[in-house]
Amino acid sequence: MKIPPELDGLGKRDLIRVILSQDQKIEYQSKKIEELERRLLAYENAHTPPSKQMHYPKREKKEDAKRGAPKLPAQ
Repeated sequence: MKIPPELDGLGKRDLIRVILSQDQKIEYQSKKIEELERRLLAYENAHTPPSKQMHYPKREKKEDAKRGAPKLPAQ
């Protein structure tokens, strides 16, 4: 495993500080992810009324697309 250049030349205490700092960041991010997943579940279940459901962006329409059934050729 290769040591990143920013960590090369650091002493033991400095490396321990970096590791503890990273552990704190990971713990914070894990808690934040759990919180956001819980909030998202409120909008993604079978019992959520349509007025509370998340709205997704509308699809763009093609300019040359026509609506309705195709017209049959005259006989």
